[in-house]
Amino acid sequence: MPGDCKKGLRDYVAKLKYKGVEAVWTPMENLHLSLVFLGEIREIGKVNECAKNAASGIDAFQVQIEGLGMFGGRRRPRVLWAGVTPSVALMHFQEKLVQVLVDAGFRLEKRAYMPHVTLGRIKPAHKVPANLPAILQDAERNISTFVFPVVGFDLMQSHLDNQGSRYEVIKHIGFSK
Repeated sequence: MPGDCKKGLRDYVAKLKYKGVEAVWTPMENLHLSLVFLGEIREIGKVNECAKNAASGIDAFQVQIEGLGMFGGRRRPRVLWAGVTPSVALMHFQEKLVQVLVDAGFRLEKRAYMPHVTLGRIKPAHKVPANLPAILQDAERNISTFVFPVVGFDLMQSHLDNQGSRYEVIKHIGFSK
């Protein structure tokens, strides 16, 4: 994700903070769009091969980030996110990647894929404004939509500690037509 897009997303977060929304905010360097979550695995080489196979035959495409939302109910939201338009190209690639991984024997989540960028996680101790949906709607009014080209993707590993998640790029994989 380009730096200017990440900076724009931080502007969203600044507006949310200003409006009193409390969360564990994702550091700018950790902002990303997940394609699939594998959980704890030891077979990095096998995942790398799957990822390269999935990238084969894929053309570069555009990703559009727009809008804000939340996972969880209005009374107890858990995640605040920026939406990613589910373009045909993005969804095709994500489905291909999932199929290659499943065919290789990996067990993946069953829930439907909803592309998004996690901006923050709301913990039980955080105060949740009763008007959070209105705050989200207001925060996105004067911030532009972000569009950027995707010519490949990063295979990433997350490391969880008491400060949250830290992400390490294992390998960048470019699309090859």
